[in-house]
Amino acid sequence: DARTDKYFHGEVIPGAKRLPSDSTTETVEKTLPDKNQLIVVYCAGVGCNASKNLATMLVEEGYTNVIDFHGGDREWKSKGYSMEKIS
Repeated sequence: DARTDKYFHGEVIPGAKRLPSDSTTETVEKTLPDKNQLIVVYCAGVGCNASKNLATMLVEEGYTNVIDFHGGDREWKSKGYSMEKIS
């Protein structure tokens, strides 16, 4: 979940990690140590650039398998899928 604190409302797609698009390189590497794992980034949906910005940063930092789920949590919820509360 690439949403920054201003736009994050305490829920993520189940199993997702929260990594705001304004995270430092150190935070990114700590959260995602394997640069070859599949990473799907998302934010609120169309009109939100957080996932695009994070995906770009990840690729620039050497991550090799990054996908931007541009529909974000809005599309996820519109399909009837559940969200998971995190603190």
